[in-house]
Amino acid sequence: MTTVGLLGGGPAVEAIRSALSDTDAEAVAIDADSIGATDVAAAVGSVGDDGFAAAAAAARRTDTALLAVELGGIGGLAVEGVDAAISG
Repeated sequence: MTTVGLLGGGPAVEAIRSALSDTDAEAVAIDADSIGATDVAAAVGSVGDDGFAAAAAAARRTDTALLAVELGGIGGLAVEGVDAAISG
């Protein structure tokens, strides 16, 4: 079974959790220090959130795939009219 670590909260995390409920993957709430214990991780936060840097560093250190959902902008910059940007 694939374990998907979810960092953050709110509607975006719940949407990911809901989508995964139709699969054989297990969605678990984690913090950045636990990324290496998962097969893949998704980090959700507002534009510029420091949690992205911590999650990215942990993912690189543990060679874990990371999907980032950045609310309100992209690349740490707020962009008017952008609800969310997804990168990996």
